Order: sequence, then structure tokens, then C-alpha cells
Amino acid sequence: MSPINDAMGGVLVPIEGTLVVAFLMRNEILLCSDGRVVDALSGAVVRDDWSKVHQLTPMIGLLTLGRYLPNLVSSFRSQWSGRTGSSVLDAVTVLSLSLTEEWRNLTTQPGHLASDLRVFIFIAGFENTGQARLYYLDDRTDPPFTIKERILFADGCDVEIAAMSHGSKGEQNPALAIRRQFAIIQKNQLLHNVRRQLLDSFEAAKDELSLMDSHIGGRTFAATINPARGFHLLAL
Repeated sequence: MSPINDAMGGVLVPIEGTLVVAFLMRNEILLCSDGRVVDALSGAVVRDDWSKVHQLTPMIGLLTLGRYLPNLVSSFRSQWSGRTGSSVLDAVTVLSLSLTEEWRNLTTQPGHLASDLRVFIFIAGFENTGQARLYYLDDRTDPPFTIKERILFADGCDVEIAAMSHGSKGEQNPALAIRRQFAIIQKNQLLHNVRRQLLDSFEAAKDELSLMDSHIGGRTFAATINPARGFHLLAL
């Protein structure tokens, strides 16, 4: 059953996700999301246990924020089937085709204009060389879903934080909240486990942001991508 039918007793409503974060290190990528989805029209909470973390390939993951895209991952896998040894950009290019088609289907539904909806995604993964990559696509670009890459580790940092939330274009800045929490946790924790510190930072920032925006909250979902072991969901 879809999350819409589960939560609303069979009544179809447009739903959207609320908080996603990609943590990128030189030898690991950590993808996190909250579990909250809301009715895109009324803002009412639909459910608190819906992951926005998805696997695209053994080395590439996807984070989705905004309008629920029920066919996006399956469409990508259908178009990607049989490929081996391709780059992260190749996967992003294929995904953008699936995303454009899915968006067209959603925005042509009766009663739904593009201005009513919002879609933002991160695609993160490792090349065969072991180099981390991060791309993002957004319906607000012109044309929609222009592929953009974030340059990583240019200033010598060891952890890159890419974040987007329901209120990111307003007064909220989820990346700043996470960086602040990460600094506090690094200072106070005796055990130097960076993955654990990042997960704790996400949890703390999620709680902080939920006080300002009820669209954010619910269960935490996460996955790790490692050049040697690939994509794995984490049990939290």
C-alpha cells in the first residue's frame, strides 16, 4: 500500500517529505532523512515513518525532498538495467530523465499546478576510482532539474554537509544547525566515532528544527556508502 492510503484511509492526498542530509567524507557517505511526510496542501502530518533514503546502484544513493514521487526509483532502475562501470554522472543523467517524466505526470494532474509542488534531490556516490561525488536537482531551476555538482573538499575539510529542509528557503538553515550540533558533540564525546557523531548531530538538529517547523520530525532513516562495501541501510 502507498503511504497515502496507509495514513488517510484510502483518500489520496499529495504528500511531501521534509528533511534530508548528505554527509560526505573521503571514504564514506552517510545519507539521512527524517520520517515525517505531510499533506502538501494543508500541511497536516500524514505519517512519521517514511524514509526518503533510496538506493540507486551498489555505489550510489538518493535523497528526495518535497513531492512524493512513487515511480521515480523504479523508473530509474528500468532505464539503468544492464549497465556496469558507469560514472555517478551517468546515473544522475538517467535519473534526471525519469524525474522529468515523473514531474510531468504529477503537474498535469487535475487541480495540481507546478507552483503547488516542490521537488529537490541529492544524488551521492563513489566513482570506481573511490572519489566521492554529490549532485543535486531542483524543480526551481530554469529549466527544471538542471544537473548541478557540488565541489567537495576544496577547502581541505574532512566532512562535507549538504542539507535541505521544508523551510530551507525561509528562516531555517539545516546545514548550519547540523554543523553547530556536530561541533558540540565532537567536543563532548570521548569516543571518536565520526559516523556516530554525525548521526547524533542529525538527530539533534532534527529536534531543534522541529521546534520551528512541525513539518520536520519523526523517525530517523540512514544509509552508508563505502567504496569497498557499497550501499547499506543502517539499523537505528
